[in-house]
Amino acid sequence: MLRLVQPSIHAVHRARWAFTKRAPFSSLPEGVTRLVMPALSPTMESGTIAAWLKKEGELATAGDILCQVETDKAVVDYEMQDDAVLAKIIVQPGTSVDVGTLLAFTVDDEETYSALAASGDLAKLTADSAVATSSSSNPAVEASPAAAAPSTAHAPGHRVPRIQFLGKRALLHASNHADSVKAAVAQAAAPVASTVVSSTQAVPAATAVPSDGDFIDLPLSNMRKIIAKRLTASKVTVPHAYASIDCEIDSIMKLRARLKKQHGVAVSLNDFLLKAVASALRDVPEANCGWDAATNTIVPNSSVDISVAVATDTGLITPIVPKVQALGLTSINSTFKELVARARANKLKPEEFQGGSFTVSNLGGFGIDNFTAVINPPQACIMAVGRGRAEFVVPDDETLPPRKVTLLNVTVSSDRRVVDDVIAGQFLQAFKKYMEEPDLMLL
Repeated sequence: MLRLVQPSIHAVHRARWAFTKRAPFSSLPEGVTRLVMPALSPTMESGTIAAWLKKEGELATAGDILCQVETDKAVVDYEMQDDAVLAKIIVQPGTSVDVGTLLAFTVDDEETYSALAASGDLAKLTADSAVATSSSSNPAVEASPAAAAPSTAHAPGHRVPRIQFLGKRALLHASNHADSVKAAVAQAAAPVASTVVSSTQAVPAATAVPSDGDFIDLPLSNMRKIIAKRLTASKVTVPHAYASIDCEIDSIMKLRARLKKQHGVAVSLNDFLLKAVASALRDVPEANCGWDAATNTIVPNSSVDISVAVATDTGLITPIVPKVQALGLTSINSTFKELVARARANKLKPEEFQGGSFTVSNLGGFGIDNFTAVINPPQACIMAVGRGRAEFVVPDDETLPPRKVTLLNVTVSSDRRVVDDVIAGQFLQAFKKYMEEPDLMLL
């Protein structure tokens, strides 16, 4: 038996689905088991072998990681539940195959493996279809330096930023860039005769080098392809409506300072944000709903489970803080910190990042004043949070002088089928009230 557990790279989860059952196949020698690509999520149509951690002929005991599979949501470890020998690898690392495609063969023990190797039956084990050899049909992709392991070291010729970015996360790595430049220069310097091919040979367009010879295209990971597909589908199929409001957060900042000084309690602005969202959703439950595309109906959520966008080395993931309406500020703080730590260590469970009733995305730490976010179906709302900025405002009583305040802008993207303009306005009105009078969150 095999099971999936928390991944050691990328994001995320401990799972326990079996890839395949150990059952005899009439077309295979006795003791040989087929290992196929499973459907690890309801939306998964294909997966990519990120790496094989065991070699052919190597014994994998229960608890060992056999390989790593990149799904539409994460890269997960493929852990053995029973002892087995990896007999033959069919799909090589970096190859994307459809669900159900043969990945490899395993055998029960080393004696069986030795017997199969001696009889020649091992060499006869082949893939069920040509899908398994898709990686060899395009060697240029595998040889591309853009697919190399990420490195943060700066290489000669790579532009070094002269400003300190807020929360910067490298996307185009310096080592890959430098290798691409070297490869392009080498190709340009090669004799012209070496590039001549016969008229019957096809030259893959993907291997073409840009005219300036400085850059090379980076292939998308399977995860990013799925993200792009879903965001596009959301923008196309979900009628987005937007509503924005400014909130004064000086009262929250003073309360935070007082809690820390008088009680030694350290809570962040983000904790107040989540609590204010939960309180507003409690008052306006119509905004705490989702959309069921299968039945075209609105689905109310009984609990306020807030998904929060968190940056990791490989991209964004949205761990869920459950039942926020029932949590105090310190509980929100500790729960969120634990989720973030495990998200960045790739130790989240599926239920800790799948689902949720409302999403919060905060780019205030990057110095962004305001932005709009894309809804994550089946949720109906996502709130985009900007930075706190100092401004002068004119009091309602115009006889009084302007006063300096700290304003924070939030923009709600809502599914117009579920949350109309009136509901969005009511929700933001309630949210603003809680942010500007944080004592109300205690009620």
